[in-house]
Amino acid sequence: MPEIIKDICFCFEQTYGYDLFKEYTKNSEPCIVKFKAEYSHPNLIGKVLFYLYQRVHEKELNSNCKSNYNANGNKIPPEDILKVEYLNMGTKLDGSAV
Repeated sequence: MPEIIKDICFCFEQTYGYDLFKEYTKNSEPCIVKFKAEYSHPNLIGKVLFYLYQRVHEKELNSNCKSNYNANGNKIPPEDILKVEYLNMGTKLDGSAV
């Protein structure tokens, strides 16, 4: 889960007394979004290779398979989104059924 989501939900709960994180996890599904971007980082190749290894060997994905992308507040244009892959089809982030 992106740290920014946790931060926003925490601030929201502190301000309004409502558990937004619980609602988010109840209504969200984990996914990988593939998109075009002008971005490079030396650690990315290792994360990609580890992700591929886990998928090929049908192992569970973990935090070593992900990378956080910071667009510095800029939107990703819809035409740059290439694919959305849902990781646990039928399961919400809180573990409940879809």
